[in-house]
Amino acid sequence: MGMFDLIQCDGAVLEPLGCGDAGDYTYQTKDTPAQFLDTYKIVVDPTDGRARLYHEVYDIEDQSDPDAKGVQRLIGMMTRVNPRWEWVDNFSGTIEFYYSNICASGPHPTLGYASITTNDEPYVGYNFTATVIDGEVVRLVGGKEAATQHIVSHEELFKEDRHD
Repeated sequence: MGMFDLIQCDGAVLEPLGCGDAGDYTYQTKDTPAQFLDTYKIVVDPTDGRARLYHEVYDIEDQSDPDAKGVQRLIGMMTRVNPRWEWVDNFSGTIEFYYSNICASGPHPTLGYASITTNDEPYVGYNFTATVIDGEVVRLVGGKEAATQHIVSHEELFKEDRHD
C-alpha cells in the first residue's frame, strides 16, 4: 500500500463538475511530491480566480521524552511545528485524488464479498484528476462514483452466526 498524502479541494473548484458539496471531504493521493502524510489543498486564488495547489509545510522538532525507554522513545521525535501554507509553484504533473466512506470489506455468505460504510451511511465516493502546471490547476475532471460493490450494514457483515 505505501504512504500517501491528504488533499483538500475547495468546493468552488469542484462546482463546475457539479460536485461543489464534495469540498467537504479530505481526499487521499499518491501523486503529490511529499508522500509522507502531508496535506495539500487546491483553492481558488481570490486575486486572479485561478485554482492553485498549496502544501502545508512545517518544521520538525524532537519533542520526545528523553527519559522514555524502548519504542516509547520514538513518540514525538518528528513533531510538526510552525505549519504554514505555501504555493507549490514548482510542481507540474497529474494528481489523482479520491474519497470513499467504505471502512471495511470482507467475505459474505450470499454476496461473495461485501463492504460497510462509516456509520452505515449510504455510499459516498469521489474520484478526481487535476492537471497541474507550475502549481496552477489547468484541468480538472472526475466526479461522484457509484458503488461497485455490495454495501451492507455492520451487523450483517460481522454477523457471528451466519448459518441460520
